[in-house]
Amino acid sequence: MILHRKIFYMMRHGQTTDNAARLISGGGRDPDLTDLGKQQTQQAAAIFAALSPAPSRIIITTLKRTHETALIVAGHDKFHKDGRLNERYLGELDGRISEEEQKRLHVLPGEESAEEQSLRVLSALNHHLFECEAPLFVVHGGTIRRVLEAARLQDRIEVRNAVIYAFRPSGDGWDIGAA
Repeated sequence: MILHRKIFYMMRHGQTTDNAARLISGGGRDPDLTDLGKQQTQQAAAIFAALSPAPSRIIITTLKRTHETALIVAGHDKFHKDGRLNERYLGELDGRISEEEQKRLHVLPGEESAEEQSLRVLSALNHHLFECEAPLFVVHGGTIRRVLEAARLQDRIEVRNAVIYAFRPSGDGWDIGAA
């Protein structure tokens, strides 16, 4: 699926308790932000305030870690929720294994495929890009990775907690960088 060619921003939520414990949490688990995650998000608030062009809409997932992050960054709760942007569902081992174990197993019992996640994420992203200018999507690492793959940018950045990334159309491709 092709991305609608318009400037947009994406941000991964702040560090969660599962991130701190080095556990993989997908769409079937909803850990809280840690104190560090809240600090990371507060630091991102200054960057959010200086974004140009300013986001006309903030879109979050249905998971509380994105709501908590967006609330701190924006200072209000006027968000659009879209469950299609949720993290990939990892099946029965969601929140119970490390990233190393996930890589070793390759496929987790009952997990949603990256292709399935990609279809729903890109459908949601294009919907919002069509409706508004320069939106900010406060989402998850896997969600951002699906967008990076679609934009052929998967090797350009490491997705970190509470960093706002700016996606800008450039020629036939995309430029990306921390905002």
